[in-house]
Amino acid sequence: MECEQAERARNVIRQGDVLAAHPGTTNWKNRWRRFFVVLSADCDIVNKKLDTGVVVVPVVGLQTYALDVWLPEQIRRQIATSEKKIEPLVNRIPGLVASPAAVLAYDSERLEAELAQRIGEDKELGKAAKSIKAIRNGFSSLQAVEAKMLSAEQGDLGDLVRRLCEAKSMITGAAIDPEKELKGGLASVSDPKRHDFWPICDLVGLDGQMREDERDGFVAVMRRFTQIPIEQALINRNDWLNSPNSFLRVCRLRGLYKTDFLHRFASLFTRVGLEAGRDEEHQRMFDLAAARTLKSEESK
Repeated sequence: MECEQAERARNVIRQGDVLAAHPGTTNWKNRWRRFFVVLSADCDIVNKKLDTGVVVVPVVGLQTYALDVWLPEQIRRQIATSEKKIEPLVNRIPGLVASPAAVLAYDSERLEAELAQRIGEDKELGKAAKSIKAIRNGFSSLQAVEAKMLSAEQGDLGDLVRRLCEAKSMITGAAIDPEKELKGGLASVSDPKRHDFWPICDLVGLDGQMREDERDGFVAVMRRFTQIPIEQALINRNDWLNSPNSFLRVCRLRGLYKTDFLHRFASLFTRVGLEAGRDEEHQRMFDLAAARTLKSEESK
């Protein structure tokens, strides 16, 4: 496990400490301000070199990550996919001069009328028209999911994922398993090629109120680092109970995991960006080398 109990003999906040807000307070109502990992160096904390506050990284539950990060990202990707897939189909319909974006914005009745007017009895154009309508319906469903997520009644994560998968099926023409889709989305936080997320199995030391809806693991979101005043980072529970805007040290990252956490954060901002096609070029190199080697062996 990544976390351990904080050392009670330590009477100051340290790098790697996990801080928690008061359940029921303004901070707690914002799921992105419930938990933080301290990023500031111990020497800066001890020597009070924190003019802008303690630098911290927010830690959110996996469900919050799925709702606020993964789902919006999937919707954006599927919207882009729908525009890309519908363009060649629109270009096949004679006299349909509207842009792909405009066709996606048509209501179902207008699209039906536009297509019926132009395809006649042509079976091939009929297939293209059927695909256009399916993609437009999927695009419309994506917009509905997005609107639901932005509404005051955001809705259940499971329902939103199912609706996303239905829309994706309309756009791609392939059946999508919601459980598999969500599992893959959550597992992406462990992708070694991603430096902006760091999964945490559990935050030890949380009381029952703090676990009311954070039951399935957590993830530190590196890009959303922020600061909190040093005086709001407390280690004494009684002091914390008397200060509703403060945060209590509940546990800390274990040594090895703290090192990995800091390495991941540093890599996010110091890594060198390489060309996107490099991996494909490497794969072609491996394939060619293997093929030549085996061909050479067969010719002996």
